[in-house]
Amino acid sequence: MKVMCETEEEYFLQHLVHQKLQGYNMPHPKCKATILIELASELRSLKEEHSSKPGMGIFLMGTPKGN
Repeated sequence: MKVMCETEEEYFLQHLVHQKLQGYNMPHPKCKATILIELASELRSLKEEHSSKPGMGIFLMGTPKGN
């Protein structure tokens, strides 16, 4: 189905939607191990980011054992 577009931007957006509907821009499937490794890496970087900020370390230590 060919649709005439009034602007270049409209053509680009319609083309992008068409590609997504066809599945051209879909990421390749990943195995569970790869996803877990990526999540662990993100968590490590978030912990480092938060521990470098003053006053944020208390949230990463958890709750005291006595409570």
